Amino acid sequence: MNIRLGARTSVGLLIFVFSAPAYAYIDPGIGSIIFQGLIAGMIVAGVFWQSLKIRVLQLFGKKKEEEPPVPSEHNNESDRPDC
Repeated sequence: MNIRLGARTSVGLLIFVFSAPAYAYIDPGIGSIIFQGLIAGMIVAGVFWQSLKIRVLQLFGKKKEEEPPVPSEHNNESDRPDC
């Protein structure tokens, strides 16, 4: 594993050292677009993981037994005492 890490680091350093200038124009507003994209990506990832968690818990969770309705003393409006 250390050999792979060393090779990747070496290749990354070589690319960084021997890179050529791009001579490209970057619009000043591109930073805000990148920032918005990163924020949106984090929100989407959070919603995805939350929905995945809920689905897994529903799949493996306990199922609650339904309790029968409890009969009350006053089922009808006419049976209630006047207040």
